[in-house]
Amino acid sequence: MNWHFAQKYGLVLLLALAVFLVYEQTLTFDYTGQDDSALVEKRLPFLRNPANIWHAFRQDVFDNEADFYYRPLLTLSFMLDARLGGGRLFHLSNIVYHLLACLLLGLAAGYRHPSRSGMAAELLFALHPALTQAVAWLPAATIHCWPFSPLPLLSICKKTGPFNISLHGLFFLCALLTKETAVALIAIWIGYFMLFFPRSAWRKKLLP
Repeated sequence: MNWHFAQKYGLVLLLALAVFLVYEQTLTFDYTGQDDSALVEKRLPFLRNPANIWHAFRQDVFDNEADFYYRPLLTLSFMLDARLGGGRLFHLSNIVYHLLACLLLGLAAGYRHPSRSGMAAELLFALHPALTQAVAWLPAATIHCWPFSPLPLLSICKKTGPFNISLHGLFFLCALLTKETAVALIAIWIGYFMLFFPRSAWRKKLLP
């Protein structure tokens, strides 16, 4: 087996193992009685019915006329969990979303700086205590939109052109439809390209 291949995927396996060892205890957690109850527990009959998929795009995530939090992809992720696991997959999904975001973030950064130090940074991000609530709390919409966050970087770093720019817009839209605060990603991406690419280079990356 190629040593570089084994080393690369060995580090990925290490990251996955570390994330599951740290967060596996959340699999036994119950509903908190706050947003968990409003978004998941009380809506399980709605979430389990695939006929309600289109309703997710036509209503507030809390199904509340007084407020408006348009997060249809968050609702769809809950519907998938409820349909497949009958209400038992929600915490596992949060762990998977977090791990996926960590892997994609490392892959995006790897186009410029593939190294063990990059993997160490991934582990720091994956296991940092500040992110515990986002992984352990069921309705943490941030954790659901994270996997979309590194994808635009991949779509542009890998190859320039109209198609990849379109992918960038699509992934950003998906992040926004998961949680509206994803709009902050614009500043993060601009900062990334200004920091890691010369002015002439990141201009070419952002423009077809």
